[in-house]
Amino acid sequence: EDDAIVRTKKRFKAMTDHPYTTLWEGWGIGNKGYGGGTINHAWCGGALTLLSQYGAGIAPLTPGYGTYQVAPQMGTLLSHIKTTVPSVKGDIHIELKREAQSLSLDLDSPADTTAIISLPKLSHSKVSKVLAGDKVIWQQGRAQDLPAGLTFLAETGQAIQWSAKPGRYTLSVEYEEE
Repeated sequence: EDDAIVRTKKRFKAMTDHPYTTLWEGWGIGNKGYGGGTINHAWCGGALTLLSQYGAGIAPLTPGYGTYQVAPQMGTLLSHIKTTVPSVKGDIHIELKREAQSLSLDLDSPADTTAIISLPKLSHSKVSKVLAGDKVIWQQGRAQDLPAGLTFLAETGQAIQWSAKPGRYTLSVEYEEE
């Protein structure tokens, strides 16, 4: 994750530091460019798609986003992601905030979908608990008192997985050093 973020920041630095609010067709404009193209070009948006798919972790698992995953890969360099991913079922809104010992996820999932949420484990820490709002819903390997629409699926070596029906969810993971 970190290598991808470093490369993306380096590659797009001229564009993101520039007063223009668009992504360009070439890596440079004017005399620093290749002599053509526009300053608002969709092909450069590929990095944004990758950040939604991998950073925020939103990707379809079945056609039309009937079932989709939320499996964030923020690495250590990203601490906040807020994005909207359009789908034929409706917009998927997500906000992720990572701190040293926690990760929070706000998800607004559209009608007629199922979200498979994978709350990541960290290599240097163990998950002490998962909360929905301020209520503990997972601790010591067991799910408990789940809110309507949320189902515990599995604990793997990399994540704690949930299935979520359409709706709004606020989940957080608290980590502790091993």
